[in-house]
Amino acid sequence: STTTTTTNTNISIGSGKKRQSKLQQSFLSRLSGSRFRELNEDLYTTTSKSAYQKYSKQPELYEQYHEGFRCQVKEWPMNPVDIIA
Repeated sequence: STTTTTTNTNISIGSGKKRQSKLQQSFLSRLSGSRFRELNEDLYTTTSKSAYQKYSKQPELYEQYHEGFRCQVKEWPMNPVDIIA
């Protein structure tokens, strides 16, 4: 039997009216990337039904996932989608 522990972490990236320093931007980007990896692992280790239920109950996870994905793509030396397209 496998037990999956899920953390409800709310990370708001890029919100607020204040300008962020480069250091703050760097930390937020790293947090966003970490959150993406956490959500991504959860998606590929659970059933689609379970993922659907979770994302239906917490729609903010969708934005957190995609914001993290965008941050991760910026770090890639080359985006495979650009080669395929």
